[in-house]
Amino acid sequence: RVGAAGAALGESVVVRVRDASNNAVAGVEVAFAVETGGGSLGVALDTTDANGLATTTWTLGTLAGTQSISATIAGGITTTVNATANAGVASQVIVSTQPLSTEAGTPIPTFAVRVADAFGNTVTSFTDAVTLASQDGAGVPVSVITAGASVNAVAGVATFGATTISTAGTFRFAATATGVGSIIT
Repeated sequence: RVGAAGAALGESVVVRVRDASNNAVAGVEVAFAVETGGGSLGVALDTTDANGLATTTWTLGTLAGTQSISATIAGGITTTVNATANAGVASQVIVSTQPLSTEAGTPIPTFAVRVADAFGNTVTSFTDAVTLASQDGAGVPVSVITAGASVNAVAGVATFGATTISTAGTFRFAATATGVGSIIT
């Protein structure tokens, strides 16, 4: 099972209860519970139907990665269902490493921004350009970047290692990712 972080899985979670002879058992209460990753369930308790099936829906938690729920019947018999939550749609740019001070004409020490979904998960499929624009301390655009103003993201992260400014002073950068938005560092 794979879905977007914070979204409902496209299919219901269905478990089957069987007896020792492998026959479906109707009328058994199944308790569903979120174990890891957060999220929520459509129902926490369901009773098996004539085919021994109990069903719930699952909305994944907001963090990307492996998540799990359990289904338990009387006597403590439990099974675990896992799903992978992937980052959702790219919707924001987040500073990963702040740019540090440097002298005019020298490259700024390496800094990075990442493209993330609404929950802050890095969108590893994002490989488009991320571009820097400079501003003075008051946020007014100024043209002081002389090199390294645009790089392509790798696995959702844009690393700037050759950005050079031409003028001494205090500046901020607006990092803009194609089709996503920007952030001021």
